[in-house]
Amino acid sequence: MVTAAGRYSKISRRIWNDERFRRLSHGQPCAQLLFIRLLAGPESTNIPGLFQAWESGLAESIGWTLKQFRESFGELSRERLVLADWDVGLVWIPKAIKHNEPANCNIVKSWRTAWAELPECELKASAHRELSAWAASKSEAIEEAFRDACPNGSGDGLLNHSPNGSLDCLPNGSGNRMPTQEQEQEQEQEQEQEQEQEQENIHEPLPKPSKKAVQKFGIAKDWLPTEARLDAISVKTGIDKATLLRQVPEFLLYWLPGGGGNPRGNIVKRGCDWDSTFSNRIDQLVQWGKLTITIKPPASRPKPQDTRPPRPSAAYAWTGTEWKYDSALADAARGRALSPSTATPTPPDPKARPRPPSVPPPVDLNSLLARIG
Repeated sequence: MVTAAGRYSKISRRIWNDERFRRLSHGQPCAQLLFIRLLAGPESTNIPGLFQAWESGLAESIGWTLKQFRESFGELSRERLVLADWDVGLVWIPKAIKHNEPANCNIVKSWRTAWAELPECELKASAHRELSAWAASKSEAIEEAFRDACPNGSGDGLLNHSPNGSLDCLPNGSGNRMPTQEQEQEQEQEQEQEQEQEQENIHEPLPKPSKKAVQKFGIAKDWLPTEARLDAISVKTGIDKATLLRQVPEFLLYWLPGGGGNPRGNIVKRGCDWDSTFSNRIDQLVQWGKLTITIKPPASRPKPQDTRPPRPSAAYAWTGTEWKYDSALADAARGRALSPSTATPTPPDPKARPRPPSVPPPVDLNSLLARIG
């Protein structure tokens, strides 16, 4: 691929999970290899250079010790090539957006879910400022799409600072904000835009679903994934249902109103979408090494038992009912081809009566002595 900034080659993120690639020899830990790993790693989201990961999980995924990882990452951090907040597990590559720009504003709009799932922190606010400056330098459409998909979440977190410096805890504190009529209107507009975008992405337009046909709701405190979804995840990963259900409280804490993924409490989804979000969360935990896949290999089938009688020699072939002499196999066993002069007679049939030994003719002693004398 050639652009105004130079020539590029695409690298699939799945290369790090490829079996043959993982069998190759590993180089010494260094900052250059780590930088490539972070640029094209499976943890990346559709927002260029901004994703959630932890240093222990990254170190384990590439076979480094935590000390080796921190030494290499320290070089990247000093050069400001990669920044991270390991307390919340957020990684930011500032220059990634310049080398992987979205093709249009619809791609920027698709950042909405990934942005909402990233934890609120100062690093995310810094990334928002740089991405906002980039969007403003492109076009009004891209700037508007970014402003709609990636709102600045500062001040909407779980803890809010009051003017006197104290903390107001949500949702029971005085800082709890009830959704206004304007926010409800914005929510309805966002849902309509999402439906219109889905219509634009398909080749043949489909009839717009009614509000009764697609019912969306916020996640409840007693929400649980469906049995069908648990069965599908268990079959895919080998993780038992009890272990999967133990991940639900953390999932709810993140998506309930006031949590890291839903600070404003206005995120609604269909029931199947909540199931899909939970399935994606399990995939993330597996990638980060917090859950282990326990899929057992299929049991090998036992070899069928050979009930045929013993083979007399390599010159005999099985006909389905008995061993029968085969001259071609006999030639192959001797390692040479037959010729008319060296042809071997067919061996006698073992069922035939044996022939008596041949008797030599009598000798005339007188004639024999006469020849000798």
